[in-house]
Amino acid sequence: MIRPREQEILPPLPASDVQVLPDPVRRWLPATKAQKDALDCPADILLLGGAAGSLKTSTMLVDLIQERDYPSMRSYFFRRTYAELEGGDGAIDQSHKIFSQTGATYNSSSHTWKWPSGAEFYFRHAQHEKNVYPYQGHAMSALAIDESTHWPEKMVRYLVTRSRSTDPNLKTRIRLGTNPGNIGHTWHMKLFLGGVCPHCEPQNAPPQGVLRYDGKWPSDGQKLAIDLGDGRIERLSISYILSNVRDHSLYPASYLAKLKMQSAATSKALLAGCWKIFEGQYFDLWDAQRGMRPGMDWDEAMKIAPGFGPMVVPRRVLNEQWWWPRWCASDYGFSISIGAAHEAVHIPPSPGWPRGRVAVVDEFGCQETAANFAKMLLERWVLDEDKKPIERRWQPWYLSPDSFSEEGHPDTLAGQMNSVLRPYGVNFSPASNDRQGGAMKLYTGLETGELIICENCKQTIEVFESRIHDPKKENDVLKISGDPIDDIYDCVRYLYYSFETHRGVTAPVQVRIQERIEKQWKTDPTAAMFHAGKIKEEEEQRGRPSSYSGGSAARRRIEAWEKSRR
Repeated sequence: MIRPREQEILPPLPASDVQVLPDPVRRWLPATKAQKDALDCPADILLLGGAAGSLKTSTMLVDLIQERDYPSMRSYFFRRTYAELEGGDGAIDQSHKIFSQTGATYNSSSHTWKWPSGAEFYFRHAQHEKNVYPYQGHAMSALAIDESTHWPEKMVRYLVTRSRSTDPNLKTRIRLGTNPGNIGHTWHMKLFLGGVCPHCEPQNAPPQGVLRYDGKWPSDGQKLAIDLGDGRIERLSISYILSNVRDHSLYPASYLAKLKMQSAATSKALLAGCWKIFEGQYFDLWDAQRGMRPGMDWDEAMKIAPGFGPMVVPRRVLNEQWWWPRWCASDYGFSISIGAAHEAVHIPPSPGWPRGRVAVVDEFGCQETAANFAKMLLERWVLDEDKKPIERRWQPWYLSPDSFSEEGHPDTLAGQMNSVLRPYGVNFSPASNDRQGGAMKLYTGLETGELIICENCKQTIEVFESRIHDPKKENDVLKISGDPIDDIYDCVRYLYYSFETHRGVTAPVQVRIQERIEKQWKTDPTAAMFHAGKIKEEEEQRGRPSSYSGGSAARRRIEAWEKSRR
């Protein structure tokens, strides 16, 4: 039996008499409607999202002490590092301005506030995943995580299990406060916002402040629920409330001016709380429907000038040919969360595209043994229903370099896969692992339009929407261990960057002969009949290099041959 928590009769949260600066003589009152709605919200898990200066931190501080008259209150306030709690107007600084006026005393050694009733409030931090596990035995009647998009889902998910209390007078709850962006951006969007940006698509986003019981952890689809035993399952409620700095007048106009001075993407994220364009976004040029107009058909869209057309297209508009160069890349190592793979094709050069274009046409991910993973790739891309190879022009396949390391196994992961693949004419080679070069190449490919993504590649699209800069490595994407989307990113990086040396391949000889004859037939059918033999001879000769006999003259002949194939 599943029952939502809204059916419980919960004690109301006591009214607050907290006073807060800048006007310490008046009773504390919410400065904005969003702040009041958040303090009154009965959701089990609430996201306070929005822009810079939207009072998220002070809202959560006040929320977590609303039950300070109850001796069993145990509230926990988290950041990733202790340094982030300190500083001017940091959470600890704000707590001194607020909590000290309620009769609480602060222990600077344990970073704990305590009230005469016995209620306690703890400032805590957890920089790494291992840092959350010591809280296994803690009972957190109220939990707040500030800048929660800086946290991986796994860490937050574990702390949620600590939200409990034996006191029926307390409303156990979790509050997450954050701006858009950083490593947890995607899972926040999926869990609370339905995967859309309420700022850009308000008509498609779930309504703010409304309790929902359909929440699922994005990484594995697990429902947010508590097993009460005897077949009873209690679903947790979720909600979100957004706000921005324009909702109040506590900050001077100069603060808004400073936000507006940032880059266009950062300014939009900080001022408007946009979840599509956010602070730190690596692929800040991402625009799936770039250049598209209402009512424009795809034939017209594909003719838009290079650098101005859509980045995401339906696969059907490619009109794929069997002879187009095609390849696969995979990220499958000892330390990843899933095995990821992509299939891509090289669209031949055409007017406006002298180097051709690369289209990512399919994606695949699962947790499987190396041999089974290879079999699944064969069935998906290489073999037909009768287990016979499909006529395709396969180029080298690329695999994450760590798969070629033995790591105590008599056969490498790459060796296990290749033993399955080789009988069918495909084989994995080590991919280029230049992270910064690969990231910049992907960026440039999207910018010029030489790289396009097919709309069926949902997780690949999510990659370009969500990756952020590595603050310690210039021009690199931040590595997020254990994140399946990070594995998808590494895979598409291998796919595009490793293929660069193979861009010069041309159509097979029989296709080139047919194309030349058909072209001449349109203008002079008689000449086409007479010249068919010559065309055949020229194209066959074009694909036949001179034998190597050493010396610079031979090298020049080979170079000329290679040049003719580009």
